[in-house]
Amino acid sequence: MADPDKSLEPLIGGSRPGPEDIRGALARLLASPPLSQSERLSKFITYIVEEALAGRSEKIIGYTIGIDVFDKPDSFDPTVDTIVRVEAGRLRRGLADYYREVGAGDAVEICVPKGAYVPEFRFRTTAGANTENTLKTQKPSANGLRSNPSIAVLPFDNLGGNPDDQFFADGLTEETIANLARFKDLFVFSRSTTAALTRN
Repeated sequence: MADPDKSLEPLIGGSRPGPEDIRGALARLLASPPLSQSERLSKFITYIVEEALAGRSEKIIGYTIGIDVFDKPDSFDPTVDTIVRVEAGRLRRGLADYYREVGAGDAVEICVPKGAYVPEFRFRTTAGANTENTLKTQKPSANGLRSNPSIAVLPFDNLGGNPDDQFFADGLTEETIANLARFKDLFVFSRSTTAALTRN
């Protein structure tokens, strides 16, 4: 069995968040958008965090995630069915949105590095600065409008009606947001911000 400590990212000054710190950070994430609005993402991050804390990082691969999180059959092939990759992309963007906005002042960060599913845990030394920078970035001009162009991307609809294709529509929405966010002079509202506009 793997050493649970090996699954935790080494942190500043040789210290690292303990399991209670990490579970507290996870609880805050689960209580906020977009995770509170997505059963899939909530189940995904809870699974990978708990497996890492238990020292079972070797289990955090596409195949086991597909079976344990997304209820795929034993014949699941992550190279053919891309649900884990698509949902991991959604999760990474959701985490980035959270720590840039709602969780800008959080002391502990949970992240999922690109190209892997094993989460990393670290203290955030610039938590206070992030909060201040976030407020400055979002501050409107004197006339109440933002000084730079803004855009909100609403979710793509699954017009085919096949529930299995919903993850594709969600992934397309997230990819569009991520690509637009690359333009420095364009303010792109996060998925968690626009979610309120699409609630029934």
